[in-house]
Amino acid sequence: MSGSRSARSRETRSRPGEGRPVPLPVVKVVLRNPRRELDMPGPLTVSALLQRLEVNPESVLVIQGDTLVTRDGRLDDADVVEIRPVTSGGAA
Repeated sequence: MSGSRSARSRETRSRPGEGRPVPLPVVKVVLRNPRRELDMPGPLTVSALLQRLEVNPESVLVIQGDTLVTRDGRLDDADVVEIRPVTSGGAA
């Protein structure tokens, strides 16, 4: 999974006429294996998020709180989502 090219830390921009930077809205993304956190500009769909991170949607689950989020689910500013790899096992 590579996302450093697209992932941005909290970027700022100035309000017109004020000159003071304000944080841009972001979605916090927690990736597993290896664990790392990224801030992505939002709002966006899960599908767009996975595309920006160059992650195969068939290989991961996207979870917000205790809820599985589908590819067409919309992530709003200040949302926190976790991306976990799909694992499966068989009988021994």
